Amino acid sequence: MDFLRGRKATEITSELRNDFEGEELVDDLLRAYLRQALLFGFVHVDPHPGNVLITEGGKLGLVDLGMVAYLSPEMQDTLVRLTAAIGEGRGEDAADLALRISDRTEDFDLFSWRTKVAQMVAEYQNATLNEIPVGQLVLEMTNAAYHAGIRPPTELITLGKTLLKLDRVARHLAPNHVANTTVRREAMHVVISRMRKSVTSNRVSSLAFDSLNFLQSAPGFLGDLLWKVQHDQFKLSIDAIDETRLISGLQKIANRITVGLVLAAMIIGAALLLRVETEFTLFGYPGLAILLFLGALLGGALQVFDIIFSDERAHKKKRKRH
Repeated sequence: MDFLRGRKATEITSELRNDFEGEELVDDLLRAYLRQALLFGFVHVDPHPGNVLITEGGKLGLVDLGMVAYLSPEMQDTLVRLTAAIGEGRGEDAADLALRISDRTEDFDLFSWRTKVAQMVAEYQNATLNEIPVGQLVLEMTNAAYHAGIRPPTELITLGKTLLKLDRVARHLAPNHVANTTVRREAMHVVISRMRKSVTSNRVSSLAFDSLNFLQSAPGFLGDLLWKVQHDQFKLSIDAIDETRLISGLQKIANRITVGLVLAAMIIGAALLLRVETEFTLFGYPGLAILLFLGALLGGALQVFDIIFSDERAHKKKRKRH
């Protein structure tokens, strides 16, 4: 370890900013941390102003590397795409990518989540560090995730807190710096670097071996397929809706509704006829009204009987098929 001489970033006054290029230092700072997180997966997570120095030569100096975080390759891939989506203003894509690495709860609200993220990403475009800090944007996304019934991963929260500390340093160096420009440019650089990194000798050998196996097995597979087609033995199985059973079910529903309406009309008619005095009576009441009541009672009983036994038969058939 070597002694590093410099000033804390928060000690840089407006007069001292004239001695170095603040915009370039902020670019270097953001670039360094984006590459740590998105390219190497090994991040210094404590860049508070006391750990970021400006050397006498006007360069950045990072100290106290005791707190670090690790990101898995899968997490790095998703964060690369998420960073690119935010930088390019694609709010819905950013929402979907953040959702991919998060857990959903029973109260998950997709519309609320997409709307909120799209609004935040739109506000971030062309904003300076003083207006919308990068770290604040990430933490606001995690806060919106909780309200939408989403549980973001701890890596995303840690990254947001790290970027929030960087925002404090960057505001002292170049308050009017447009961080989105750096994020967009660096995201593209990371994508290209990861593509180059993935083209290793081992991966190329594995891909070549798999391709060779496919080329060797493809002629036999295609030959069998063409033979079956030629001899009318090719079958295509599609698990789709049984239209006949669907229409039959809809007819049953319509018939039951119709019978129910007729029975209801008979009951209403009988109730009205009770007020009409007639010579024909049953049980001391107008006979026609009583007949309608009895008919409705019998029809209702038959309807209930049909529903119970027809549904039971359908249930037994379903169990036999399974």
